[in-house]
Amino acid sequence: MSNKTINRIGFYLIFAVLFVHSCNDINGKHHFSEHQKNTPIDLFESDSSKYSNYSLEELLINLSNKALQIGDLEFDTLRANWIGHSPATDQEILLAEKRLNVELPEDYKEFLKISNGFPDVNGIEPSFIPINEIDYLYNSIPLLVEIWGSKSPYETQNGDKYDRAILVGGLHEEQQFLLIPPAHEYAEWEYWKFASWIPGEEVYGSLRSYLVSSLDFCDYLIKEEKVLTE
Repeated sequence: MSNKTINRIGFYLIFAVLFVHSCNDINGKHHFSEHQKNTPIDLFESDSSKYSNYSLEELLINLSNKALQIGDLEFDTLRANWIGHSPATDQEILLAEKRLNVELPEDYKEFLKISNGFPDVNGIEPSFIPINEIDYLYNSIPLLVEIWGSKSPYETQNGDKYDRAILVGGLHEEQQFLLIPPAHEYAEWEYWKFASWIPGEEVYGSLRSYLVSSLDFCDYLIKEEKVLTE
């Protein structure tokens, strides 16, 4: 892991801890409620965001460009300024849904049809894995479910969500991206970035919201690097 990446994790950890403490002061709680969808990074997205009207494909193209501009990670590029992968086919997606016995959310399937997986863009994001490798968290990283799930020996919240979480990013990495299937027909999919050093889950309202947050952080890193080199 590069020194730049370590510094980024340190910044991100401090930022997350400060945010959590501020929420604790306001709410007198150590966990976000089920209805609190915004997190420190998610809050960057607003009606005034320059990315608010971008399609998923445009967001991924911009992430590719900014990851290459940051320049301290190596990527295998299929074409100029594109760090993504070839699209997944409808058949590959259907096979995964059949294997998992679930209908995946539409925005995630749209993402797969643009790029079947996507690398870490700034040193602290989970890399998305190909559709044929996604699986329930209890199969992919059973230790996480033992610690955070409903049968954990520790006092945890959202344990049932960890029990049914699907790992779509961060296999064998320090942070993961999870899709949480709805518990009933009136509930919605949840989108989580997870890392024990955050700590716990960051909940996003959509995959799009997460991608915008990644772009905002890339913008911060590029601006920071520019200031340091001037």
